[in-house]
Amino acid sequence: MATRPTMEPLQNRSRQSAVRILRAAIDVITDLGIQDFTMAAVATRAEVSVGGVYGRYPDKDALLYAVKDQALSDLANEIGQRLAEAEGTVEAVVDAYVTTLTRTLFGAERLYAFIFVHSADDERLRSRGFAFHQQIRSALVECLKALGVDDERAIATTYEIIVQSLLMRVISLGHLAPNSLPYEGFPSPDDYASSLVDYTSRILRAVTD
Repeated sequence: MATRPTMEPLQNRSRQSAVRILRAAIDVITDLGIQDFTMAAVATRAEVSVGGVYGRYPDKDALLYAVKDQALSDLANEIGQRLAEAEGTVEAVVDAYVTTLTRTLFGAERLYAFIFVHSADDERLRSRGFAFHQQIRSALVECLKALGVDDERAIATTYEIIVQSLLMRVISLGHLAPNSLPYEGFPSPDDYASSLVDYTSRILRAVTD
């Protein structure tokens, strides 16, 4: 009796192609910025035909949503993992949070400038961004409350200072030419992260000591 040929090899190749296209799209925005993002550029980077890209994503907007969704999912997952590994102190939690955001955002400034600015005019992209903020805020709140930090105002202030200040910095850098700075003396990502950890840790200590 003849057996039906399996579709698994084809399905595997199809998934691999989709992953390669999405990774290429992320790389194009990271390297060139949203202004030079085209389906042709993605096809070249992914080493597939333009038709192959459209076979996976019907239009540019669909691919850009997938880029934002993947980048934010990866960042949220990384934050969750680093917080789970942090030693059981407020300072360790804040350091893990700030360090993970800093290491991810800086070096991919053009990507995150697109994610947090250029996608703001699209309702679906904007909604995905709000969901991301809720996810990473909840992760921080859960860790801090487990350590006895119950002051909602201090937690909210800590979150806003960390996230909004880092996003403003990455957005500023994402709109500049490579290796340019907004102004002379602009703190390096590591220096700024260190100051941010110190400042927000003091806010939290003030309500727990």
